[in-house]
Amino acid sequence: MGGMGTMMGGPFASTTKPITMDEAVRIAERHLQNLGNPDLTFDEVHGFAYNFYVPVYEKSTRNFAFELIIDRYSGAVMPEMGPNMMWNTKYGMMAGGMMGPGGMMGPGGMMGPSAQTTPTPGAAAPAIGEDEARRLAQDFLDDFLPGTKTGGVHNFYGYRTIMVERDGRMVGMLSVNSANGQVWYHTWHGDFLETWQRRA
Repeated sequence: MGGMGTMMGGPFASTTKPITMDEAVRIAERHLQNLGNPDLTFDEVHGFAYNFYVPVYEKSTRNFAFELIIDRYSGAVMPEMGPNMMWNTKYGMMAGGMMGPGGMMGPGGMMGPSAQTTPTPGAAAPAIGEDEARRLAQDFLDDFLPGTKTGGVHNFYGYRTIMVERDGRMVGMLSVNSANGQVWYHTWHGDFLETWQRRA
């Protein structure tokens, strides 16, 4: 599983230093280059206490494709756990696209290659629209994290990831399943620290 051990929390030497945001951006760029799919890119990286979060999108559709996380100390890259793996209908594990050419890990990735699938042309729109997803997310936050509000929305295949804010500052994120409205809070990032955005 490669860098999975470090992604799960260690062990680290007492002298280990975290990588910088600039280093995380370069790692993400190199990872996408290695996938060999020129349609995939990213414009933002969010730094947390435990990892860096990278939402990757398709240039051709402007739809978000999948989510990567980079270990803050080792620099290891892996698909984000949770909705990204389980709900992603194009690039996720259930679709068979995560490890395929142009998928999250590419040929020879953590588990080897597999065929990539794509949604059926003309398929029905998601049952849960963006407004409904925001409402479901806010209902969840009112109970789980009182005082927080929904922020920006990233529309992925099969789900939406919504930023969580308190007093106008990002504190985390959650995802809402586009088919059934299930809410999944991302508990693995730690405290939010900083954001990098690509300049136009």
